[in-house]
Amino acid sequence: MRNTKEVAFSLSMLDFSPRHLSARGRVVAWSLAFLIMSVFIFTTPYMAAATFAYGCLILGFIEKKKRNFHMSLMLTGIVTDIMLVLILEVTRSAIGTATGDPLSGIQYTHIIVSLLAVVLYIPIVFHGYFLVGKPENKAALRARHMKMGISAFALRTIGWFTMFSFLGY
Repeated sequence: MRNTKEVAFSLSMLDFSPRHLSARGRVVAWSLAFLIMSVFIFTTPYMAAATFAYGCLILGFIEKKKRNFHMSLMLTGIVTDIMLVLILEVTRSAIGTATGDPLSGIQYTHIIVSLLAVVLYIPIVFHGYFLVGKPENKAALRARHMKMGISAFALRTIGWFTMFSFLGY
């Protein structure tokens, strides 16, 4: 069982400083910044927020060897993604749209893979939280965390590409 000092220390390790980026990470970060601005200009703010969240996940995936930076980026991407889903539900009644209106196959694909990715976020964060400490069976926990993380990232990638099917909807 974790004590409160250990949890407080874990949360204080979150660090967003760009000095932690590798050379490849800096190139990806600049490319993502350009992509986010382009999506914001040519689509909707919701799609720009989704692109920002996806960009955080990409950078977090690239910088996985730098544990604190990885945690900061991934948590930012996951929280942004979940908040975006909640905002879309409140402002646009996303569930009602998904169940009531006729949608294309790509739009249904977007809804399903995005929902699955959000559902996977819960055990991913849970496993990641316990990896911060010193569990006895760390290798098995890390392996499950990585498998679920790669699965959620793949689903999120499909979701990001298929989100553009909702332009003009």
